[in-house]
Amino acid sequence: MNGGNTGRQRRDIVDVALDFLRFIEENYDHQERIRISLSYYKVYRKYMNLFLQSRLVIIDRDKYIVTDKGREFIELIKILKKMIGEDSSSDTIKNIILSAKETDLSTYKTFIPKKIYIGSFLGKARSIYDIIACILYNSISPTSKTRAMVKCGLNINQFSKYLHILTKNDLIKLNQVNGKTELMISSRGIIYLLIYRRIVSLLAQR
Repeated sequence: MNGGNTGRQRRDIVDVALDFLRFIEENYDHQERIRISLSYYKVYRKYMNLFLQSRLVIIDRDKYIVTDKGREFIELIKILKKMIGEDSSSDTIKNIILSAKETDLSTYKTFIPKKIYIGSFLGKARSIYDIIACILYNSISPTSKTRAMVKCGLNINQFSKYLHILTKNDLIKLNQVNGKTELMISSRGIIYLLIYRRIVSLLAQR
C-alpha cells in the first residue's frame, strides 16, 4: 500500500479507495496498521468515513471490519476493471459475457441516476468507471460521437481515449449509417451498466 501517493501518474479515485478497502480487510489482525494509515493520510480518513456511512466497513469492539457489502463492492469493482481491460484475467466474468444476449435496450433507459456517480461519493472528480458508464448510458439508443462527447462533458482527446477503451473491450459498437458513425451499446456494455448501477446503490445506501 502506497499511502495514496499517486506518483507521476494520478491514480483513479476509485482504485485508491478500492486499495484501501482491501488493505482494511487484509489487516483485520493488524488493526494498528489501519490506525496508522488513518492518522497519516487525510484521503484515507475521508474514505473511511464513506465506508462507515455506507456500511462497507463497521467498527466492532474497536476493530475495523469489512462487511459482506464491502466485499461485494471489492468484487464488483474488480469485475469492472477486467471489463475495461485493466486486469488481464477475465475468467470470473467469462460465463457472464458468453451468456449475454441481445435484448430490448429501451427497457434500460432508467439504468443510472443521471446525477449520481461513484466519484460523487469519493470526491468531486469523476472516475474512469463513471465516464465509461456515461458514454454507455448515452449509447443505449444509437447516437453520434459528438452527442455522446458533449453529454459526458469531454473534449475530443478525452473522448477518443475512452472510445478506444470501449471498442477494444467490446463494450460499444460503431455502426456506419448514411456515411456517419453511430455509437450503440453492446450486450457486454449492458452488463457493465448493471454492475455499475449496483456499485452506486451500495454506496448510496445508508
